[in-house]
Amino acid sequence: MSSLKNEDQEELEALGKAVRAFARFEIKALARKMIYQLQRFPASGLFEVRGFKTLWDAFCYSRWVCERHLDRPFLSERACKCGGAGAPCPDCNRPDPADPDDVPAMPRGFVPDLS
Repeated sequence: MSSLKNEDQEELEALGKAVRAFARFEIKALARKMIYQLQRFPASGLFEVRGFKTLWDAFCYSRWVCERHLDRPFLSERACKCGGAGAPCPDCNRPDPADPDDVPAMPRGFVPDLS
């Protein structure tokens, strides 16, 4: 009888893990859909005055984020202060892996150092 209880407990734990994994996946998918819509929704009002083309630009100003904290911008008045390097935003500045010539957009005002 105790063997049956252990099996039931293991099944319940496995089911719980599966449900949590599914929920995390669904939340990430929903976030990607929201970001996709924000990237296409034209800016207006205060956002337009500040020079943003879409509502997403207000959140991901330079299309670059902190390498250590992907949810924080790399360049802006809201930039991450941890000192980490910049990285292309994984949501809005991701190159097409099928196209070898496609590279991430560089931050506004970027000047390459060719020395």
